Amino acid sequence: MNFTKIILPVILSSLSFASLASSATENADVAMGIFLDSCAKNYGNNADSSKWAASHMTRANPDFSSKILRGQSGEVWGAAGNYLLVLTTNSCAVWSRRADAKTINANVEKLAQKIARPGIDVKKLIDKTSEGYGGQYRQYGFQFAAPKATQGMILLATTTESATAEVQARITLSPVKL
Repeated sequence: MNFTKIILPVILSSLSFASLASSATENADVAMGIFLDSCAKNYGNNADSSKWAASHMTRANPDFSSKILRGQSGEVWGAAGNYLLVLTTNSCAVWSRRADAKTINANVEKLAQKIARPGIDVKKLIDKTSEGYGGQYRQYGFQFAAPKATQGMILLATTTESATAEVQARITLSPVKL
């Protein structure tokens, strides 16, 4: 097997993300960009998110994926050693090992504001902090749906400023029954 055919796509798929992210704030913006391109753009259609990931990220190995998915079926994709795209049956999420929590939360709020318009109701669903592995975590999320709809979507950021946390930011989009 040709080593170049294996390693070159991994390196090339990570270059655009790696070259853009040198600070926690930049990491937060790159994570949000990945989220917009993979999850938000495909509005929860994980088959399309997976197609996007196949041309921009590297598929995680089965052992690592299994640890991330914790018994759920799905896919895990990675880029630049900092970002994961986690696709499960009922969610699409981007994780960043190192990202500025305030920037992630501000980006999520901006996205919620952009979604809000006539025909789409947006409401703040959660804004709370709790203790977790590695420190305090903030969950900050919004629900959006058409008026009188029976199903909508939840946009949720889970962030921490703790340097000891394994993942400082998760941005998740998932369907919800109303």
